[in-house]
Amino acid sequence: MQEAMERAFPPDNVWGKPPDIVQGDSVKGLADAAVRIDQTYTTAMQHHNAIEPHGTIAVWSGDFLTLYEPTTWVYGIRNAVAEWLQMPREKIRVIQQFVGGSFGYKGPAWTHVVLAAIAARQVNRPVKLVLTRRQEFAGVGYRPLIQHHIQLGATATGQLTALTHHAIARTSTFDNRVVAPVERTSRKIYACPNVTTTYRLAPSNLSGPYTMRGPGETPGLFAIESAMDELAYALQIDPIELRLRNHADVDPETGDPWSSKSLKECYRQGAERFGWHRRNPQPGSMRNGDRLVGWGMATMAYDARFSGTTASAQLFADGNVLVQSSTCDPGTGVYTIMQQIAADTLGLSVASIRFQLGDTQMPEAPVAAGSKTTASVGSAVYAATTSLQRKLLNLAFNNPNSPLYGHTEAEVTVDNGRCYLKDNPTQGQTYVEILRQHQMESISAQEQVQPDEENKKFTHYSFGAHFAEVQFHPELAELRITRYVGAFAAGRIVNPKTAHSQLIGGIIWGIGMALMEQSIFIYGYIQRYTHI
Repeated sequence: MQEAMERAFPPDNVWGKPPDIVQGDSVKGLADAAVRIDQTYTTAMQHHNAIEPHGTIAVWSGDFLTLYEPTTWVYGIRNAVAEWLQMPREKIRVIQQFVGGSFGYKGPAWTHVVLAAIAARQVNRPVKLVLTRRQEFAGVGYRPLIQHHIQLGATATGQLTALTHHAIARTSTFDNRVVAPVERTSRKIYACPNVTTTYRLAPSNLSGPYTMRGPGETPGLFAIESAMDELAYALQIDPIELRLRNHADVDPETGDPWSSKSLKECYRQGAERFGWHRRNPQPGSMRNGDRLVGWGMATMAYDARFSGTTASAQLFADGNVLVQSSTCDPGTGVYTIMQQIAADTLGLSVASIRFQLGDTQMPEAPVAAGSKTTASVGSAVYAATTSLQRKLLNLAFNNPNSPLYGHTEAEVTVDNGRCYLKDNPTQGQTYVEILRQHQMESISAQEQVQPDEENKKFTHYSFGAHFAEVQFHPELAELRITRYVGAFAAGRIVNPKTAHSQLIGGIIWGIGMALMEQSIFIYGYIQRYTHI
């Protein structure tokens, strides 16, 4: 490992940014600080190991290829396979309905996908290729081991004067991609005049890494928040108070306003529910019988992305609606959320909406990753259903036989599929009646959405605060997490049940990473998935 670190080199870029970014003068900021923290933290290699392993079914019909693939990006698979096999994209169809767990590593086209296609062509029959659990360790990515060198400088009253985050991540000898931009959030999380971040890759005799849930934020925030905890102890300032004194009212990196930020309220509510005021900051002072009790907290931040997406909507003569977009549901409730958005927009019941996804014959959607699916696909579904409703209403407005003839959208409201005048609810007709009046079996609309100029004026992030109680038995070396509170400001919540499930899942992942998960290589081979 040390040899690989010594050969570390700067990547071409870190997700579109230079590997070295300097704001202000961190050397001077550290020199002028009353208190300094200089620590190195290491986050272990981890493997995803979803319940369902990777598997592909390849079927040729003449020169047309159909792939059944549990991917989070059907168009990405199609485009990659087309390039590998040197064939037109329109000659490939990718179908996905269930992912079976992704967490970042079922987005790209791995080698087994194209191998299945080649094998099916050779034997002239469908081929199903499923990776074994052992193969899941070798050929479909992992979270790399990352070393974080953190330096913090602060005044005696706790204002940050300098922050540096130097990261070195292991990678293969043939890859210079950054899959975990760990220093990105360090430039945005606190108001600090002097910030320096660097990124290096350490080539090793391993297969290439890939993104894992919270690719950069999970390991990166662990490092920076651990250092902030050390700083709070050195300054004898409450950890929440230290973070409040360095709260970033605007994006420190760009100066742009936040799209929304309720981090202070997360601190307040989280601390209140946890009972933070009862904390004794003296190490070893809190006990439960033979067990030492520790309380800790940390800040959460994650960018909220938006990508161009297309969706379609079709209303049938029986009153049911079909909505389509080629996204995927990796277990986050996408099916349900898109039904909700369509139903709410059209003024129909959720039961009358059918949402289909996961097929390159459907309108194009981006990879389902980066917590952007609800914003991106949801916006496209809203646009498509709004356009569909407008088409229906215009049919009525322009039909002399309609009770809505000559009126406008501003004068009409819709409830339970019935369009009627706001000032005269008795005057109206249903969607079905509008179609019947025009002898139409169905009507459809398709719309594409893109980030607009207004969106580009803001930095889009979600924030939160974590609070944990741990109990440690010093004689048995047994560590238990006995209480946990998380408070989150994640923007508008479309479905509270599925959102709550995501938040709980993230906490479980964090606990697993902290206490149990590490992949160990012996002589270049993964020996086992260790539970410590």
